[in-house]
Amino acid sequence: MTRTRISDLLSINPRFFRSVNLERDFGDSHALDGYVATAETSRYLYRIGRGLRPESGERAWRITGDFGSGKSSFALVLANLVGRPSADLPKSIRPLRQELGLGTRLPRLLPVLVTGAREPLSGAFNFPLIC
Repeated sequence: MTRTRISDLLSINPRFFRSVNLERDFGDSHALDGYVATAETSRYLYRIGRGLRPESGERAWRITGDFGSGKSSFALVLANLVGRPSADLPKSIRPLRQELGLGTRLPRLLPVLVTGAREPLSGAFNFPLIC
């Protein structure tokens, strides 16, 4: 009698083999391959896009969730959507720019990616801050 192994029944997308690191993965064109946008992701993008409009007063957002729930992946997607031209985006996330609801009115933004730690914020940046 042959035994069926779990590994014979399941396959895991390589995208899920490691966690996202914002600073490292922003420069990796394959970091978002296979990204799956959920209905909740679309709602977040819409709300943030609404806040990016010039007439909006919504300028603060909080995204919380359990470890491994996709917060960093979402931040990486958002940084790419607002910080790169459409032609430079991975094909899998290009349609998400429409979720922002900004069309061609996307403001020019420079993503500053910082992973939080128990240290002063100025220590988290790899470049000098000018205040």
